[in-house]
Amino acid sequence: MALTDFFIKGFNNIFRGKDQYTQTNFQTFGQLYNLSKGEYKIDTSVNGLHEIATTTAHLSAVMTKKANMLANGRWCEYRMERGEKVKVENSEIVRALENPNPLQNGNELLRQISWSYDVYGNCFINLNRLSSPIPTSMYVLPVADLQFKYSGKLYTQVALDDIIEKIWIDTESGYQYFEIKNLIHFKTANPNSPLLGISPIEELKLPIANLRAALGFRNRIINNDAALGILSGAATQDMSVGLNEKDQKRIQSAYKSKFGMQQGKADIIMSETPVTWTSMSYPTKDLMLFEEVDQDFKIIIDHYGLNDNIFSREKASTFTNYDQGVKSAYQDCIIPFSEDIALGFTKSLGLDGLNRWLEIDYSHLEIMKEDEKAKTENLKRTAESVAILRANGYEDVADSIVENL
Repeated sequence: MALTDFFIKGFNNIFRGKDQYTQTNFQTFGQLYNLSKGEYKIDTSVNGLHEIATTTAHLSAVMTKKANMLANGRWCEYRMERGEKVKVENSEIVRALENPNPLQNGNELLRQISWSYDVYGNCFINLNRLSSPIPTSMYVLPVADLQFKYSGKLYTQVALDDIIEKIWIDTESGYQYFEIKNLIHFKTANPNSPLLGISPIEELKLPIANLRAALGFRNRIINNDAALGILSGAATQDMSVGLNEKDQKRIQSAYKSKFGMQQGKADIIMSETPVTWTSMSYPTKDLMLFEEVDQDFKIIIDHYGLNDNIFSREKASTFTNYDQGVKSAYQDCIIPFSEDIALGFTKSLGLDGLNRWLEIDYSHLEIMKEDEKAKTENLKRTAESVAILRANGYEDVADSIVENL
């Protein structure tokens, strides 16, 4: 091994360290003298994505919030009847969606769809059918275990079966294959291929890595994993009395085994040798660790389309800001996402999307009802104003208001 490689490897071992999913990358020998160029990277392989999502608290909080908000909706089937939208009562399709399989209810399935989509950028749902288009059960497939065989004729085919030949999972009992026609696939936009989406985590590598590094540094301080001070020989009139190697080892051994800040350990060390304590402080405020975490958290929230005001902060949001934040999250993120999901199920469950279709409805939520109440009140006030204008002979003004409603 070259001397340069030896030093680089040594520095990597020293400065890697926030956790097993982040690492410090030094590309050149010159970077050894400028450690600020070291870049913390996260593992965005298929297996690494799940670990990052479940072990990064702020990222997990955003995904869980989005999944729970999505699952607040209620499945509804509608049909067009004489030009009007009519809800289908006692719908067999809705009943199947509310009871998708023996292990999950409808809300749990929606949460799993959201998580799979937000972690991997892809969600595959397998519909188990007999003769009817309505499935007997449906499951979200584990993206990390799926394997694909493509025909290689991506841009010249009109049928999905001609693009993807096989999809399967390697299980303990053998290969389990899935029919392409029975799969629903939701995915994020991928500019390089329409086959598979890109994980949102790929686009959040640096914010997530910075967040984990900042939390990791704070964790090391809290758990006393770094020196809090120096024990040295006590000073006399003429000189400082140095600790010999034997005394150093004895005191260090006592500190590790019997003394320290952790529960069950003594607060002070009794020493036969005269020693003095020099405190080492960690300027966490100067390092801006809390600000770094907050900024990275906001980037993650924005990237997933939610609103900053619906998450806990050192300074809590006002009720008005929280209220508006929830509405914004539903209008800008949850409802558009639910429309994509409903459209996918509409097509796969034999509905034409024109005369019969599915929706995930959120109008029953109190926060959405408030908007409807406000609209009703506004219309009522407008109607009263129009009536007054007409009664006083201002027909043109009243007609203009009505036309602009």
